Amino acid sequence: MPKAPRRLGYLSGRLLAAEDFESEQSYFLDRGRSGNRHLHGWGVVRGLGVSPSAGGGVIVEPGLAIDGLGREIVVPEPRQMPDPRQPIDDRGEQCGDPVDSEVVTICLAYAERPEGDPALFVRETYTLEVRPGRVAPPSRGAVWEAALTGSSEEVARALCEAAASEACDPAERGVPIATVDRREGEPQVALCPRQTIVATEVLLELILSLVQRVRAREERS
Repeated sequence: MPKAPRRLGYLSGRLLAAEDFESEQSYFLDRGRSGNRHLHGWGVVRGLGVSPSAGGGVIVEPGLAIDGLGREIVVPEPRQMPDPRQPIDDRGEQCGDPVDSEVVTICLAYAERPEGDPALFVRETYTLEVRPGRVAPPSRGAVWEAALTGSSEEVARALCEAAASEACDPAERGVPIATVDRREGEPQVALCPRQTIVATEVLLELILSLVQRVRAREERS
């Protein structure tokens, strides 16, 4: 259940400790991540293409994703995965046991790494996790069904019910970005299906194209 926001209050002469500044950071982080999660959803925002590379590996291209907790995950530069079955961190170092499967799904996960001694900074970074098998396609709910076959009232009701429910699964911390199939030797990479977050201009283009299609159908009838 969501909690009421609680932020730091300031008073003249008040002594602030490290815990107070951490509390203030948490307030703004939580607000931003809540907005990401409930207003935008989770998935790939842009980039994060995956392509085969020499020696049976793959390359993950730069990009941005938001996980199920609303945390932004940035891949700032291409990252080589020599073995798509081996999980690695943002420096290319192994971070877990390899997955014993010729078909795997690569998932982008949020991570943090302290920097400095003492640790004066925390780098928000990522790991590339690996799951056996293929990723399931994004689920289609009541809004999908109502938009295909329902009346305008049924669509409105489905939208209201969707808004009253949880927007995304907070347990979905890894964002699937590609499936890699090595059964035929060289890796075969498939980007779809994967959960995505579509930009506003893309949604507008889609709506306008649908309007044009409806008008063309009405003119023919």
